[in-house]
Amino acid sequence: MQLKAHDFTTVATLYRGLIDSNPMLNDLPRNPGNFRWRYLSADNYQILGLTEWGSDGPPIISIHPFAFTASWEFVLLGLLNHEMSHLAAGPEAAHGPIFDSIEQGWEDYSQWIGERREFIAFVQSEVKANLENLRHRYRCATCERIVQCKHKLSPGAACFVCCALKNSGRWLKSAVLIYEGLQPTINPDTPGDVNT
Repeated sequence: MQLKAHDFTTVATLYRGLIDSNPMLNDLPRNPGNFRWRYLSADNYQILGLTEWGSDGPPIISIHPFAFTASWEFVLLGLLNHEMSHLAAGPEAAHGPIFDSIEQGWEDYSQWIGERREFIAFVQSEVKANLENLRHRYRCATCERIVQCKHKLSPGAACFVCCALKNSGRWLKSAVLIYEGLQPTINPDTPGDVNT
């Protein structure tokens, strides 16, 4: 999911501050809008940030949504430094020596490592504690109906209502459900929305 406007504003401020404070990032564009920014799934407790390069557009930077809470702003800053170091080093550098030298060019790198450990423990405990309240959420590409399930559906699963109404109950490609990740259970607000 794309960052909300207030979170992108925070990212933009921190991004520019990191370019100013880490000389190894000076070659990055000053405008963070040159990249696509997203949230990682809230159920992810192994990956805190991710930079992806594709052939169809600018790199995508994904950040764990828990990092956007006020108590973890310094961790967010460190995650941005980490992902921006990937951008500066390029996709081939991975976590090698070139990447390491860029990331460690940030003056607060050592302090961030300690706080990152605390953040990892926090995320793991929160995700595990909330698993009972989380559901795999899907949205129908055709009718926008929300389907929430305890277990992940098979790839290609389709909206049963659209299949029934538009194709006599047979599978319909245009009604394939779009996975939106694990999310807190919500009460269906539309009569057709489903919790299973």
